[in-house]
Amino acid sequence: MDTFLTRRFGEAFARTFGSALVHGIYAADSRKLSVRAAFPALWDAEERGWGSVMRGFMRPKKMLPKGNGGFYVLGDTVEMMEGVSVYSFRDGIGTLTEALERYLRGKANVRVLLDTELTSLRLSENNNLKVFPPIKPVNI
Repeated sequence: MDTFLTRRFGEAFARTFGSALVHGIYAADSRKLSVRAAFPALWDAEERGWGSVMRGFMRPKKMLPKGNGGFYVLGDTVEMMEGVSVYSFRDGIGTLTEALERYLRGKANVRVLLDTELTSLRLSENNNLKVFPPIKPVNI
């Protein structure tokens, strides 16, 4: 993924956008993930565009027969999704993090800190999670 994005969009783009995208979707290292396996539409667009991703996205895979208003077919999405379970949240994915925050706030041994910068998490010798920079403990 990283080499693909570097080649097509530049190193800065690959390191910031590509890395964030791959971390957000796959929780993986963008330098080790195959663009062809992870983002086949991006790979196909480059192929259709003769090396240009943008030109590839502009070129349709197929056209609907005349009489359908000349709209483009985006692929076999309906057929591909047949029998697949797809879940969504009525009020968006934030519903999940909001529910988790409510649950954690109800725990006596948990303190939720907002707008707090952390640089790393480490496991101590006795398997406790340590945050850096250290946060002052609160007596409960």
